[in-house]
Amino acid sequence: MFNSEAIFLKNKKLGFIGAGNMTQHILTPLLADNILKPEQVLVSNRSAQKLQKLQDKLHITPCQSNEELLEKADIIILAIKPQDLYEALEPVLAYFEPRHEVISLAAGVSLKSLSKLFPKVNLLSRVMLSTAVKIKQAVIAYDFMKNGNFAQSADEGAFSVKALFSPLGKLLFLKGDQSFRAFTVGAGGGIALIYELMIYWQGWLKDYEITGPMAEQITQYTFLAASQMVIGDNKPMEELQQAVTSAKGVTIEALEAMRASNLEGQLHHAFEQARLKDVQLSSEFKK
Repeated sequence: MFNSEAIFLKNKKLGFIGAGNMTQHILTPLLADNILKPEQVLVSNRSAQKLQKLQDKLHITPCQSNEELLEKADIIILAIKPQDLYEALEPVLAYFEPRHEVISLAAGVSLKSLSKLFPKVNLLSRVMLSTAVKIKQAVIAYDFMKNGNFAQSADEGAFSVKALFSPLGKLLFLKGDQSFRAFTVGAGGGIALIYELMIYWQGWLKDYEITGPMAEQITQYTFLAASQMVIGDNKPMEELQQAVTSAKGVTIEALEAMRASNLEGQLHHAFEQARLKDVQLSSEFKK
């Protein structure tokens, strides 16, 4: 174990309900770094084939039912799509006990809604992350309730969440549904949105006789360099942008064209559409 909080996992059994991509992305680096051992990890899934593939790859312990998983596990990770969450859990809600710690990865499902499902559970957390966990570079948000009360600071608990997710990127304590919805769009889905920009970027380069592989490399390293320069400097992003833009050069022409085309407004509209979808998922779950 690599940090003081990880000791909370040492003698715990972790049960993942759902054997999809996110479960694999989370477990692969944690097992590779010996933060978890395969014998600690239990997984259930409605598709036996997908569960078998995960067992073959990571040597976790498969459970034939959610009831079996709840009987054996201490920490329950709900790795289920929000639209499938209630249907998957309704038959086993009575099996959740005060000894269980529940961590939900379901987008759009608030802690308040989750607390109504699990009235006996004393420690309930909500975590939002992206597939960047598989390279340990994700930004991850979490909030939690303890003994029926919303946490007011990160110091109040959720040590298992910190131990599990801190090794996978930057972990942030975030409160409130509005903040979580914005985070879901900007970070949870942010990777796909950045990919969209990168696709346009490399496409334009290819229009001017730059080969596909070279256009991809130029795009990848440009985006990587921009991120690393921002992370490595404490200056505001606007100031860094000014430092790499000549007043009468090529770059300022592109920037002015982007601003004139209302790119900010178009991106804001896209973000808002995604946020409203998150609101819809939340309302559908409450029904």
